[in-house]
Amino acid sequence: MSRTLYGYSPETIEAFGRELEELYERTKAKVGVEDLKIMQDLDRYSRYFDITGRALIHLSPEPVTYLAGIGLLAAHFVMEFTNGHNILHGHYDDIPGAGEIHSQHFRWDNTMDETDWKFEHHVCHHPFTNIAGKDHDYGYLIYRLNPKQEWQPRHLFQMAGLLLMPGIVTSYMPTYISTARALVENRSPLSVDTYGPVVMSVLKTLGRDYLLYPLLAGPLFPKVLIGNIAARLIANTHLMYMLTFEHHGEEVPVVDVPENETKYEFYLRQVITSRNYHVYEWYERLLMGSINTHMEHHLYPDLPFNRLMDVAPEVKAICEKYQVPYRKTSIFEAFGDLMKIAVTNSLPVKPGESALSLLMNPGELAGRILEGARQSWLPLLTGNEQSTFTRTTVVSSRKLSPDVVAIMLKNPWPDAVFRPGQYISVNRDALGRKETRQYSITHCTRDTIAIAVRKIEGGRVSPQMHALAAGDTIELVGRIKGEFTLNEADKKLLFIAGGVGLTPVLSMLSSLNADHEAVLLYFNRGAEHVLFRDELDKLAQRGNIRVVHILDTDADGRYSRAQLERHVPDFKGRAIYACAPRVMLDLIEKDLREQSYNFSNYHTEQFVAQQAAKLPKSGKTHKVRFLTSRKETELDENETLLSAIESAGIVIPTGCRAGMCKACTVRLDSGATDKHQKGFQGLLTTCNSYPRSNIDLWV
Repeated sequence: MSRTLYGYSPETIEAFGRELEELYERTKAKVGVEDLKIMQDLDRYSRYFDITGRALIHLSPEPVTYLAGIGLLAAHFVMEFTNGHNILHGHYDDIPGAGEIHSQHFRWDNTMDETDWKFEHHVCHHPFTNIAGKDHDYGYLIYRLNPKQEWQPRHLFQMAGLLLMPGIVTSYMPTYISTARALVENRSPLSVDTYGPVVMSVLKTLGRDYLLYPLLAGPLFPKVLIGNIAARLIANTHLMYMLTFEHHGEEVPVVDVPENETKYEFYLRQVITSRNYHVYEWYERLLMGSINTHMEHHLYPDLPFNRLMDVAPEVKAICEKYQVPYRKTSIFEAFGDLMKIAVTNSLPVKPGESALSLLMNPGELAGRILEGARQSWLPLLTGNEQSTFTRTTVVSSRKLSPDVVAIMLKNPWPDAVFRPGQYISVNRDALGRKETRQYSITHCTRDTIAIAVRKIEGGRVSPQMHALAAGDTIELVGRIKGEFTLNEADKKLLFIAGGVGLTPVLSMLSSLNADHEAVLLYFNRGAEHVLFRDELDKLAQRGNIRVVHILDTDADGRYSRAQLERHVPDFKGRAIYACAPRVMLDLIEKDLREQSYNFSNYHTEQFVAQQAAKLPKSGKTHKVRFLTSRKETELDENETLLSAIESAGIVIPTGCRAGMCKACTVRLDSGATDKHQKGFQGLLTTCNSYPRSNIDLWV
């Protein structure tokens, strides 16, 4: 039998998926008022536990009732999450009388913002369960629990983090979901918008439990404070480990991004990347929700937890019928498994390698730790991620059009996370100095990275790139990077590409799944300049992607608003991703402004930016110190920081010299520039930054 995905044939996956789908349809038809009543009762119990637990902590005359109060308050904290997890999935939204149990109205008693949580959980986690680089659920942003994740020096200390996490999870969880949302939406996590609400929520909750209520107890302040802290620690420990067991284990895989995943392949992935665990039935109904029937929850995320308990035996039988692993362990087995993989992956082990074998080779271990430190800490110390250089080999080069070649490179970072739309930076020697150019990635696997390069007549780098052949080596600067990436939350999309501007767009189109509906408007000078035509034709055959070719040789080949309105009449309701020559982008943006388009949904990457103007010297100078190189120089206010670096004989990568490519980015330690006030410490592009005081740079 031919096995093509996770070891299963298409026929097996189809039959397996159909049976699971039929089971879902039978069960969904039964959902009604009785399910809503169960959750309403649980929500009421949670409130009772809250009131009773706090009262006993305040008023208990002896240890037994005091401990009972701590237990009841801890149960309330746990139930707020388990109940909320199900309610915010919308299990009861279609049932009349849902009231506060409706996902739009429910407010829970914990520090996580409901909207942030729904985004991270519904947009990031459930569609991309255990997919490397896409699933930002608990365990992937901070910890390394699978060798497919990139190792970094902080992972050496992750065991301590796991054991101490219950003490900080109240503030960690809202921070993590806000960070995950910012990453997916291509926003900087380090902003007031991201963490402002988190800080206020944490302060409000901790102020209530650790200051207000203890103060109300007067002389019993310590008793109430200790009781509230103990209840929170018990609940945090319960929730943290229960949530970690679900998708992390020695036999629970992290998978690569599936290509054109079907609905039934999605079912299969949910099963093989999840696990259940045993608890007493009363405990499951009261305090677990669907956390311990997590495999069923990922198959049927809109079914109430009590229905998942009912169908679990049937799901197990279907899995056994098709020899798909149905993992269900005890809590103790799950905990032991978690500790084992946490210890193993705290070391820089590779897939299939044991920690013991690496420890037996101290030279190799030391080398990997040093390399991890170099890749992770050097950019932090120098402020310049670009300061790491990697040589790689050309696998192949082929002509795509009269002036564009496709170049495939060996991927020097097989474990790196690639987000569609990102680019690599290439270093070439031109006219006696290093020149850096950025090329969008069209295809990326663990083994190879593919780019497409247009030859610029009179260019210093592109003719060299066109001359590359298999076996040649080139130098890459930094790693995969770029912010022109697909927002997974966008479901209705319009892509506009001009010529070689297709390159980042192609990787985005290839990553779309059945939930997306997209249109590509692709502009070219003529049919011979269309890139990746066969691949675009295959994408169009999916049914949810429409490709429109517009050529200069056509009657109306140039971009116009009339074309936009004719081909995509609902463009105002779509997220737009545009990559084209600047003149074309200017026209697009002008038309969108006139149509009152919401520019928060507009994303672009331009080819050419204007370099910083060469200004006459002002006569006012400032001292610039280079902390890494231990050099210093004087710089006029009208000269760029890059000119100071180069005049000091310090070599750093440069590219567009317009602040766009970020090749010349370094960290400002102190001082003021035309863009940054004194007190700012962070990254800046030196090619378009001018001193306004004495400057210290990490370079």
